[in-house]
Amino acid sequence: MKSKLWQVGNLQVELEDGGLRYITYNGVEIIRGIYAAVRDRDWGTVAPRFSDVQTVENLDGISIYYTCEHVENDIDFVWNGSIRLTERSIRFDFDGLARSSFMKNRIGFCVLHPMELAGTRIDVQTLTKQIQGEFATAISPHPPFKEIQAMSYETDSGIYVEVRYDGDLFEMEDQRNWTDASYKTYCTPLELPFPVLVEAGQAIRQSIEITMKETEVFVQAVELDTSNWVTLHHTPICQLPGIGFTLSDAEPSSEEALLLQQLCPTHLRLVLDLTFHNWRQRLESAALLADSNHCGLELELIIASDTPVEMLEALEALASTVAGRGLPVLRILPFLNGTYISDQHTLHAMKQALRAFNLNIPVGGGTRTYYAEYNRATLPLLEMDFSAYSINPQVHAFDDRSLMETLRVQAVTAADALAKSGKPLYVGPITFMPTINPNATSNRGISLEDQEDDRQGLLFGAAWTLGSMAALCADHVKGLTYYYTSGPIGLVEGSKARPLYYVFKDVAEFRGATILSVSCDSSHACTALALKKGTRVRILLANTTGERVEVSLSPGLYVSASIRAYNDESMTAMTTTAKNSEDIKLAFVPYGYTCIDLELDHPNPI
Repeated sequence: MKSKLWQVGNLQVELEDGGLRYITYNGVEIIRGIYAAVRDRDWGTVAPRFSDVQTVENLDGISIYYTCEHVENDIDFVWNGSIRLTERSIRFDFDGLARSSFMKNRIGFCVLHPMELAGTRIDVQTLTKQIQGEFATAISPHPPFKEIQAMSYETDSGIYVEVRYDGDLFEMEDQRNWTDASYKTYCTPLELPFPVLVEAGQAIRQSIEITMKETEVFVQAVELDTSNWVTLHHTPICQLPGIGFTLSDAEPSSEEALLLQQLCPTHLRLVLDLTFHNWRQRLESAALLADSNHCGLELELIIASDTPVEMLEALEALASTVAGRGLPVLRILPFLNGTYISDQHTLHAMKQALRAFNLNIPVGGGTRTYYAEYNRATLPLLEMDFSAYSINPQVHAFDDRSLMETLRVQAVTAADALAKSGKPLYVGPITFMPTINPNATSNRGISLEDQEDDRQGLLFGAAWTLGSMAALCADHVKGLTYYYTSGPIGLVEGSKARPLYYVFKDVAEFRGATILSVSCDSSHACTALALKKGTRVRILLANTTGERVEVSLSPGLYVSASIRAYNDESMTAMTTTAKNSEDIKLAFVPYGYTCIDLELDHPNPI
């Protein structure tokens, strides 16, 4: 189902894939989205297939009807959707039927509330009481509201919104835990057992009803300026964090190795499973690659959960190898096999083993998976020299716009991690798809094939990667680890370098640079990162939309500017120049990427 914009009076909604997106009233976003999901026993989302779409327009509003099927493996579920739009209300009905018997974790509605509501008061009607609270400011580790039947809140612009839920029990979670730019109210509380059996012939019916009105403090929305200005402020933010990559299982070819050396990584991350008999060989091979790249190793250790004595013996064997061979290990993140969260005993044993060989290597803690796990854990902070968690943008939503929305949340998770741990932060791996599913109820892992996403090899991947780096560059973030080095989901494959490779290459030439403040008037349309060394400034810009965008850059005082624009996956640069401190006009193709080099007339321009 293609996206279509509908408007009834001051209410505007976008219909896409059978759900509603960007619901605005008088130009103010009140709901980010409403959709129905079918989630399998491992929390996998079963893709929808829509048909029989009909619309009826009359003086009172618009009605939309359609059929949706979710068919995958043993799951066969169909539902009829009915959406009614009037000037001040939305009603969305879900009438579903299981055509097979299968195990599910969730079926039904999810309502997304924009993250800009952080701190806004909310009144919630539960099964038993009325609760007054607010949309969480700090990222909430657990559902802030449960047993929801209705909720109401008022936006800063004075729009009063009421949402009523029927057909199931609903609760809210803070989706910023997974870098989604929203809070989500979803059906079926997580404290209930899952997965559960859905019998063939079983009916599932739900409804959502939303009403809205202006309050006494209503402020008429002002028509936004559609021009896109990017301004370089020349204010230092931080030093460029160390940037590294995760080593692929397969050794890089000679072509791949040469390409990777041009990225000048500060580290290579090795996932080293000490339960495998060949771990020494893998560690030594990784050390050779680190030497050829003039960088160090970041180890993510997997340790057998045997007796304390056997664990310490394994860790001392590792420490002995590192010390005896003089391996360039920068830091270590140890985890017990089958777990995703650091524990105090393992970190203590790791430090004890290192001390036995006079090694002063930082030992960190956190999680191998999402920020949600980091946020919910009781971390062994006293044993942690640094903290870590991973990021990927595809836990709940998979469309282009939702992925780009996650960029704004990455900085929020990093700030939240600092507030809760007080530790220096190393974020990674940062990938396009999940590498681990900590919530799976089956034993099926995530294969390399499951991690493939064509967009990673397109301009889209380059734009998302730049936005991620721009979001995560902060004083307390000391290192970032992205992607696999080589292979089908790597930076390079054979002689082919993917577009996002060139983003890292442009950053590598400014290793050790100072990050400068840069602002985008239309942050939904572009992302920017500015790096400074002496009298040289490099500004990296990308279009984060699927539309053509024109951008005006105000860089301040400079002598000359060289502009390299990349408009397709071949990454062939179109080069132009500018002079005499003039504003620079840029035209971007969808997800286009541009690198601008400025020569300043003074190292510290006013």
